Amino acid sequence: MGIKKALQDGFLIINRNWQLIFVNFGSVLLSIIGFFLIVILPIILLITKSFDFSNILVLIKSPEQWLNFNIIPKNLLIIAIILVIIYIILSTTIVMFVFSGSIGVITNAVKDKDFNFTIKSFFKQGKRLFLPVLCYTSILGLITIGIIIIGFIIGVIATAFGLSISSNEPKTVGITFFIISFLYCIIGFIGMIGTFIFFSFLIYGNVIIGLTEYRGLKALKHTKDFFIKKPMSILLYLIFFISSFILIFILNVFIELFFNLFIKLLYQILVYFAQVYISYWILAVIAVYYYDYLISLPETQAIVD
Repeated sequence: MGIKKALQDGFLIINRNWQLIFVNFGSVLLSIIGFFLIVILPIILLITKSFDFSNILVLIKSPEQWLNFNIIPKNLLIIAIILVIIYIILSTTIVMFVFSGSIGVITNAVKDKDFNFTIKSFFKQGKRLFLPVLCYTSILGLITIGIIIIGFIIGVIATAFGLSISSNEPKTVGITFFIISFLYCIIGFIGMIGTFIFFSFLIYGNVIIGLTEYRGLKALKHTKDFFIKKPMSILLYLIFFISSFILIFILNVFIELFFNLFIKLLYQILVYFAQVYISYWILAVIAVYYYDYLISLPETQAIVD
């Protein structure tokens, strides 16, 4: 399949399942409301419960007396950390479920042209793919964290080595600074490539999970093999990756330069919807492109759901 055909089919799939955009928006609103209810509100209640309002007149007349009153509970920091952890777990669960359901709806729409979004099908796909997507994303995240730690250690060693040389040989300070700066530029460049590779494996891997029975490390290995057999798939995502970044950047700059605060808020919401639409379109195009490759395999019947 050519890229142009994949773009067209992906566009049609997202237009048939446009409700996914509002589901995503709803999950964001739910996360915001959840942060207020789980973190902010309990902290406010704790502070107000421990504060003696009979001293309010004293504080108004003598603001310096604020330091003499025990306004903040001693265990507030511990409670706040626990609440934030609970919120992160719940918020991550919501995000992963919505992502899993979206992948399931899109991949089903790729396989079945008569398939359209329904709340029932979304929740069905979310339950089906939640654990596989969470497992795969966790494995990929752990690998990425390991690579980041290795890069950080290399950067620290290079810096320490350069500083030790410059302290022993003052004349080499300029050369040492250049070498360290050059090394950090290389590490930064590798970091950019690593970010692109991470998102490539994330998107393609989860699409593969949605379309096949591959899970966990098998999905990761199959994604790698797919990239080797179809290097054009990396180019396809690279085009999306760069163009979507540039588009969103231009829209944000345009908003900042030409609109007042209220209009900016409205346009930021529109930009968010545009960003989500583009993201789902990319996901649909990649699903179409991969599915065309998948049905050409002789062992397709053994691995396709």
